[in-house]
Amino acid sequence: AGGPQVFGYFGQITPYKGVDILLDAFTRLPAEIRQKCRLEVHGGGHHMFPGAFQNQIDDAISRGPNEFVYAGPYEPADLVRRMSGVDWVIMPSIWWENSPLVIQEAFRHGRPVICSNIGGMAEKVTDEQNGLHFDVGNPNALQAVMRRVIGDTSLLDRLRAGIESPPSITETVEHCL
Repeated sequence: AGGPQVFGYFGQITPYKGVDILLDAFTRLPAEIRQKCRLEVHGGGHHMFPGAFQNQIDDAISRGPNEFVYAGPYEPADLVRRMSGVDWVIMPSIWWENSPLVIQEAFRHGRPVICSNIGGMAEKVTDEQNGLHFDVGNPNALQAVMRRVIGDTSLLDRLRAGIESPPSITETVEHCL
């Protein structure tokens, strides 16, 4: 309450996951807006893509603004602790995710999702109900959503109230039997 809004990215860092778009959007935020938030990137794998993509991510990690935290890769057992430290989960993928596990994990932890408006992301996240959409691949559109979130203190609680927790593994198995 009253602290900075914390945005979190969870997952692999690949050219298809849109982390470069997220970092671009975040660094475009004016300094006075960034002071009201923090971006945490939880994940790894960008070193598997040598060249321009790896260099871009490494550069953002080493020279990012103070409000940016690269938390690095994590084990599944770390997810509860890491996700409890964020307010919003951002999923900026540029490809048509099918049924993203990160969205289910975010909803299980009561975190609204900000995602690209395509594929399984747009199907799982209902815009204005349990999260927010932005135009895929557009850092300006993502930045606008981030600015809105920071400026509207009631939005987080309203979207959290719209989250329905996904069924547990046990409930899923029982449903299938």
